[in-house]
Order: sequence, then C-alpha cells, then structure tokens
Amino acid sequence: ASAGNLEISKGPGTILRFNDNASAGAATITNTQSSINFNNSSSAGTAHIHNIGGGTSFNNASSAANARISAAADGTIGFYGNATAGSAVITLLDKGFAYFHGNSTADGATIVGEAGGSLDISGVAADGIAIGSLSGNAAVSLGSKALTLGGLGRSETVGGAITDSGNGGSLVKIG
Repeated sequence: ASAGNLEISKGPGTILRFNDNASAGAATITNTQSSINFNNSSSAGTAHIHNIGGGTSFNNASSAANARISAAADGTIGFYGNATAGSAVITLLDKGFAYFHGNSTADGATIVGEAGGSLDISGVAADGIAIGSLSGNAAVSLGSKALTLGGLGRSETVGGAITDSGNGGSLVKIG
C-alpha cells in the first residue's frame, strides 16, 4: 500500500504507521507533536515529511529511501535496528534532532544541519557510521564512535561543534 500523493497533516498525539511493505509514496506529511513510525520493510519513498515537535522513526529494516525529511522545534528523526537513511535528504532545523542507533546506516544520505540542530551517532552498535554527506552548523555528538564522511564525494563545510564528550570518538573524511 502507498500513501500516493496525499497531503497529510497530523495533530498532537496521533500516530501514523507504515508497516511491512507500505510506502509513504510521494505524500507530503506535516507531523505536529505526533509520531510517524516506519516498521519492518516499509519505505518513506519520495515523501516530504516535516516534523514540528513530532517524531519520525525508522525501525527494523525500514528505509527513508529518497524522501526529504526535516525536524524543527524539538522534532526528531530516529533510525533503529537495521533501518537505513537510504538516499534521503535530512534537514535539522533549529531544535531539530536526528539519532542513529543499532545497526542503522546512512552512507547514501545527505544531512544538512542548521544552527540549533543536533545529530547523535553515539547509539550505533558498530564502531561507527558513514554518512554520505554532512554540512551546516548543527552540533554532532559522536560518543565513542567514528563518523565517516565524504562517501558521496561532495565538497561541503561542517561548522557546528563535533564532540565525543571525552569518549574517544573520531572523524574520518574520505574522498
């Protein structure tokens, strides 16, 4: 099943779930203080998802695919289990957060972080994670993990603080 080209506006306290092989298609979804969950092999397709104080989570083997996903005003984007950010463009606006946990991946994704945004990779199970492209002024928290950048071969600038909180994290630039 696919959400096709629907325009969906979600209000506070609601939950929208994409399970199994479901797709958000090319929908435009505004997620205000509520939740969107992608589970199992579901996909965000080419959707535009805007989290304003709401959260979007990718769980198990789900994928952000080629979606454009943003988070602002305490909005979150989380990847858990074996989820992948695919080739998505993820934008972290002021007080927008993205988290990677478990065996999630982002080697084909583009993450743009504005001042006040935050990216946290400290929850990945492996020694680190690769992100295809990272730019902007968001803060990046490594924990003890290695962050590998440059897999998409772009020349970009990261102006936000990259910290490991004394836990031995590292930054690797390729390309």
